[in-house]
Amino acid sequence: MLGLSVASLDQMILSSAAPAISAELGGLARTPWLFTAYLLTTACTMPLWGRLGDLFGRRRVFQAAIAIFVAAALLAGSSRTMGELVLARALQGIGGGGLLTLPNAIIADVVPLRLRAAYYAFGSGVWAVSSLVGPLVGGLLVDGPGWRTIFYCHAPLGLAGSALFSAAYRIEGARVARRIDAPGALWLAASVGSLLLLCSGAGLEFPLASLRAAGLAGASLAAGAAFLWRERRAPEPLLPLALLRLPAVPAALATSFLFGFANFGIGIFIPLFAVTVAGATATAAGLRLMPVTLGMFLASMFVGRRIAAHGRFRRFPPIGLAFFAAGLLLYSTLRADSQPALPFLYAFVAGIGSGMINPVVTYALQHAVPSDSLGIATALPAFFRSIGQSVGTALLGAVLVARLDRHLAALAPEAGLRAVSLRASPQEIHALGSPLEGAVIEAFRQSLGDVFLCMVLFLGLAFAAALRLRDPDSLAADA
Repeated sequence: MLGLSVASLDQMILSSAAPAISAELGGLARTPWLFTAYLLTTACTMPLWGRLGDLFGRRRVFQAAIAIFVAAALLAGSSRTMGELVLARALQGIGGGGLLTLPNAIIADVVPLRLRAAYYAFGSGVWAVSSLVGPLVGGLLVDGPGWRTIFYCHAPLGLAGSALFSAAYRIEGARVARRIDAPGALWLAASVGSLLLLCSGAGLEFPLASLRAAGLAGASLAAGAAFLWRERRAPEPLLPLALLRLPAVPAALATSFLFGFANFGIGIFIPLFAVTVAGATATAAGLRLMPVTLGMFLASMFVGRRIAAHGRFRRFPPIGLAFFAAGLLLYSTLRADSQPALPFLYAFVAGIGSGMINPVVTYALQHAVPSDSLGIATALPAFFRSIGQSVGTALLGAVLVARLDRHLAALAPEAGLRAVSLRASPQEIHALGSPLEGAVIEAFRQSLGDVFLCMVLFLGLAFAAALRLRDPDSLAADA
């Protein structure tokens, strides 16, 4: 959990430092790449880390992930240009891919199967704490000793995690000759990287209907086809395709992918709703996410204990998706003058739903796959969820822009010409003056409501996939 906390804090803490970094190093146009570079390498290496753990043992592989992450953090803290910092962030993402995927497989090595879901709840707790304290700690460090200390503080945490892990985890991997499926890893990285570049840049850096977008889409499909061709012939494939023929695996991965569409979006659109519709400050908008993390942690703890007691899990993902969809549907009904407690209540309902899904999907996969594929099977839900988050964020952003243009044209034609600047800086809304301000706020409210309804649609597809999960025939405690 200490190793996981280093990676999870990194994702939350840097958002507070981005303005200070761009002010000192310049290269404002490259600032988004501080996040994009990390996301690309994290997602591309998740399956590789899981498979490396299967082949060489998770003791050495997890320590290698910590070492790469800490070394890259030190390089990031000493960067002199924005280009150097972006490269360091890409290297840091390689280590982060291991820190985000290996902990669940490590738990599986030391905890009986029946009890694992209860332990996976601690991972949800780490993310909950990181989401709450990360932005605060980042702001304090930026205002105090400076943004470079954000990266330097990873070193003592990472070294402490490595030392504790070395002392507590004694399972060594088999010392036999192994071959890494390097061509497969490269084809997968090319496919996923092209897809993420398409999702992050389409509509912002280049039009969706452009040669660049078509080229990235074609490259992703071609590299994906080459990856599947390679995996059918590799002696020790990165992804054993036989796993995909197990009934539980496609259902679990489809659930993770579709759930990722909506799960990541609430972290963007709930604060945006608070700022644009309710007129909240940035700090108050961030607090709107606290009930989500609280509900997620409590629900994951409850589900883990229930699975440990009875061994059955298939009912929890559909119930969780129903809770999540209900929270979003309720959120879509909010107005600027709604009772202040309602956004927190609805966010809590959505958080309860989220907490019932992630740990259970991982647990279901571990029930279905052989022990020699435990690492890759444990990494796949996080990998598919990450891809779903990237695709979903791009798609939901496009929905917001399209619906906002439509609602502004209907409710506030005078502001429709300023739609681009209003989207870029929602604070301009409150400088419009009455009655135009009220019409624009209503346009944003309806547009964000449409986005929440779109998220519910994807949750419905995830619900259909989750219904295909099955409880195991044997419910022995140490099955």
